[in-house]
Amino acid sequence: MFSKFRQRKNHLDSERPEERLLAIAALDTEKADKFEEQLRRCATSDTDLRVRRAALAWVDETVLMALLDDPDVAETAAARLVELGKAPDHPVASKVLMRSATREDALALMDRTLDPSLTAELFCAAPEAYREHLLPGICRTGEVGLAALEKQSRGRDKNCNRLARDELDRLRKLVKDVEDERRRAEQLAEALGKITAAGPRQHLEHFKRELEASIGRLESSARQMPNYGLSAPDVQDFTALVNSAEAAMVVTVEEPTATPDPAYAAMIAEFERLDSALPKISAIDAFRSLEAQQNRLTERWRSAADQEPPSQDQQAIFERVCQRYAELSGAIARWERVDTTPVAVPNLDALPDDPSAVQALWVEQRNLIKLRKATLSASQDLRWPQWAPGLSIADQLQDRAATLTAAIEGVDKHRANLQAAFATAVSAIASCIEDGQLQPALSALGQARRLEKSLPDKAAADQRKALMREAARIEELKDWQNFATSPKREPMIQALQALIESPLEPKHQADKIKTLRAEWNALGPTTRREDRALANRFNELAEAAFEPCRTYFSDQAAARKQNLAERRRICSQLEQYVSSVDWATTDMQAAEQIMRAARQEWREHHPVDRNRGKTLEREFESLQGQIHDRVKQAWEHNVELKRAIVAEAEQLATGTADTNTKVAEAKTLQRRWREVGATPRKPDQQLWRQFRGHCDAIFAARDVDNEQAHQAIESAIAAAENICETLEAALNGMTPSSADKAQLSRLRGELNALRLPERRERALHKRFDDLARSYNQLLVQQAAEAVVAEIDQLKTWDRDMSYAELADTPMETPAPIFEGREKREEAPLDELARLTLQVEILAGIESPEQDRQLRLEVQVAALNATMGQRGVVKEPMELVATWCRLSPKPSACDELRERFFHAVTELIR
Repeated sequence: MFSKFRQRKNHLDSERPEERLLAIAALDTEKADKFEEQLRRCATSDTDLRVRRAALAWVDETVLMALLDDPDVAETAAARLVELGKAPDHPVASKVLMRSATREDALALMDRTLDPSLTAELFCAAPEAYREHLLPGICRTGEVGLAALEKQSRGRDKNCNRLARDELDRLRKLVKDVEDERRRAEQLAEALGKITAAGPRQHLEHFKRELEASIGRLESSARQMPNYGLSAPDVQDFTALVNSAEAAMVVTVEEPTATPDPAYAAMIAEFERLDSALPKISAIDAFRSLEAQQNRLTERWRSAADQEPPSQDQQAIFERVCQRYAELSGAIARWERVDTTPVAVPNLDALPDDPSAVQALWVEQRNLIKLRKATLSASQDLRWPQWAPGLSIADQLQDRAATLTAAIEGVDKHRANLQAAFATAVSAIASCIEDGQLQPALSALGQARRLEKSLPDKAAADQRKALMREAARIEELKDWQNFATSPKREPMIQALQALIESPLEPKHQADKIKTLRAEWNALGPTTRREDRALANRFNELAEAAFEPCRTYFSDQAAARKQNLAERRRICSQLEQYVSSVDWATTDMQAAEQIMRAARQEWREHHPVDRNRGKTLEREFESLQGQIHDRVKQAWEHNVELKRAIVAEAEQLATGTADTNTKVAEAKTLQRRWREVGATPRKPDQQLWRQFRGHCDAIFAARDVDNEQAHQAIESAIAAAENICETLEAALNGMTPSSADKAQLSRLRGELNALRLPERRERALHKRFDDLARSYNQLLVQQAAEAVVAEIDQLKTWDRDMSYAELADTPMETPAPIFEGREKREEAPLDELARLTLQVEILAGIESPEQDRQLRLEVQVAALNATMGQRGVVKEPMELVATWCRLSPKPSACDELRERFFHAVTELIR
C-alpha cells in the first residue's frame, strides 16, 4: 500500500531540484500531458536552471515563444522550437539556426536580417567554413555592423576579430580616399570653370586631363562603396564640366565688332526666346535677369534700326515683347510698393477670456479689418498680367486677405460665444434665486460681471439691464438667508476651536479649515451686527487654527518658487537653443530628444504658482511649438522619403526582373530606409509594415528558388545514394565469373554526371570508390582465372606438341606463343629444370630435396642478374613463352612440366 502511494507521488513538486530533474527525465508523452501545468511552471519559474532547461523539452510552442526573451533559457527554448520546426523570426532563434545551417541557409539568414548588431551576432555564430561566403553580407552593413562584429568577437574569436578589424580599416581607407579625391576633383573643377568662363585658355587642356584622371580615380573607388553599404558620390557635374571644357576648346571666339549687329532675324529669335520665358519665371530675380537681357537686346535693335529699318512684322514683334516686359515690370514695381510685412494674427485655438486681454483683442480686430481693407485695395491696384502666372504675386495678396478674413471671423465667433456665455450667466442667476441658492447666485453674478467687462459696450448692452435687476434680487435674498443661517454658524466655530486644541496634520488641518470656511461662505454674507461678530470670531479662530499650517505652506511656497525658477531656466535654455541652432544643418533627431527631455524635466518641476506659471507655460509651449514645427517638417520630409521607398519596393515586388536582381535592389532599399532620419511612430510603423511586406514577398520568391535548388540537390544526393546502393547490392553474392566491368563503368559515369553539394560529394564518392575497389578485385580475380585457363591450355598444347615431335608427327602450331619453337639435338633438361626452379622461387613454392643445390644456384644467378637491372623480374607469361619455345621435351620432362605450370598458376593467382 505504501509503495503504491509513493509511486503516485508527484516529484515535479519536490523541494529538491535533483528529484525534479529525475522526474522530468522519467517522463513520457502520456505523463507529460498529465503534468502539463507543473512542467509549464518548472520551465518558466523554477529556481534551478537545470530543471528549467530540462522541462523545456515537454512544454508547448506558446511557452517556448514566451521564453525567447529570458536570457537564462532563451537559447534552449530556441533550439527546441527549431527542433519542432517552429523557428520564429527572433534573434536568438536565428543564432541557433545559424550554428547548424548549410551555406545557402546561412546566406538566407544574413539577407533577411536588417539590424547590423544582429547581423554581427549571426556572423559570429556561423560555422567558420562559411565566413568567406558571409563576409559580403556583414560588409554591406557598413561601419556600424563591422564595429559591432569587432566588439562582439573581441576576446572570443581571434580570426573573426581580425577579419572585422581588417574590413574596418579597408572601409575607413576607402571613405578617406573617396573624400580626398572628391575634394581634388572639386578644386580642379573650380579651376577649370574659371578658365572656361573667362581668363587665359592655354591651361584648359592640362586641367581637363587632370580632372578626367581624378574622375576616373573617384569612380574606381566609388565602385567599391556599395560593397560596404555606402552610396557612391555623383560625378555627373564634374563630367559635364569636362564636356563643356571640350566644347569651349573647339569654339572659335569672335572679336566683337564696333557696330551693332543689323541681323534682325537673329535678334527676333532672341526676342521670341525672351517672350516665351516670361510665363515660366517663378522669381523676381529671374525676371530682372531676363529684363537686363531684353534691355541690352533693345539697345542693339535701336542701334541697328538707326542704320537700316526693320520690316513691319519684325517691328511688331519687337514692340509686343517690349510692351509685355514693360507691363510686367510696372506690375512688379507696384508690388514692391505694397506693404508685405508678415501679418501677426491671433491664435484662434487659444483666444483669451481675461477681460483686459479680451479688450485688447477687440482693438486688434479693428486693426485687422483696416489691414484687410488695405490688402484688398492693393490687390485691385496691382493689375497683374494674366499671361504671367508664374510669380503668383496676386495670389499672395489674395491669400493674405483670406488669412485676415479668417482671423476677423474667428474673433467675431469668439465675441458671439462670450455674448452667449454672458446671457447664460444672467439666466443662471435668475434660476439660482428662484431655487433660493444664494452662493451659486453670487458665483454666477461674479462670472456675469467678468463677462460684461470682457465684451464691447454695444455687445453687452442687451443683457446689462437684466444683470442689474438680478443683482438687486440677490441683495433681497441675502437678507432673508441671514435669519436662517445664524443657528448654523455656532457649530462651525466650535469645530475650529476643536482644531486648535487637537490639531491634525498640516495638510489635513488646512483642508478642514478650507471646508469649514466654504461652508461658512455658503451660508451667505453677514448683514446683521450679531452675525458680523460671529464672523469676526470665526476669522480669529480660523487664523489660530491655521497657524500650524503656515510652516508647511511656507515650505510648499518655497518649493513652488524653486520649481518656477527651474522652469524659467528650462525656458531660457530652450530660447537660447532655438535662437542659436542652424535649422538647415542641425540633427532633427537630437532636436526631438531635446524637445522631449525638456517636456519631461518641465513636468518634474511641479507645482508652481498658478498666475506666474501660466505665463511661463505659454512661453514654454511657444518654444516647444517652434521646435516641434521644425521637427515636424523633418518628419514629413522623412515620411515622404520612406513613402517613396515603399512605392519603389512595391514596383520592384510586382516587376518582371529576375529574383537575384530583386533581392539586390531590395537590400539597397533596406539600406536607404535605415539612412532616413526620424519619423513619427504611427506612420513609420504603417509604412514599415508595407515596406516589410513587399520585401518579404521578394525574399519569399528567393526562398522558393532556393527551395527548388535545394530539392534538386537532395534529388542528386538521393540518386547518388541509389547508385551506391545498386553497386552494393550487385556485390552481394557476386563471383569473379559474374563480375561485369561495363556495369561498374556505367554506374561511375552516372555518379560523375550528378551535381552534388560540397558537403556530401566527398563522402558519396568515397563510398562508391570503396565499393568499386571490391568490384575491381572481383574483376582482377576474373582476369586471373582467365589467364589460369589459358596457362592450362598452353600446358596441354606443349605436351601434345612434345609427343608429336618425339613421334616425328607433323602438328600445326596451336598458338603464336609456340612460334620459333627450336628443336635441339638434345633435350634441354637442365634449362627446363632451371626455368621450373625460377618460377617456383617466384611463386614461393618449395622444390624437391634433390633440386636444393640447383635451386640455390638459380637464386644466386637471379639475384646477380636483377641487381644489374634495378630489380627487374620477368613476367609469368614471358617465362611461359620461354618454356614453350624449348624442344624436344621427352617424357622425363612431364614431371617438370607439371611443376612449372603449377608454379605459374600459383604465381598468377
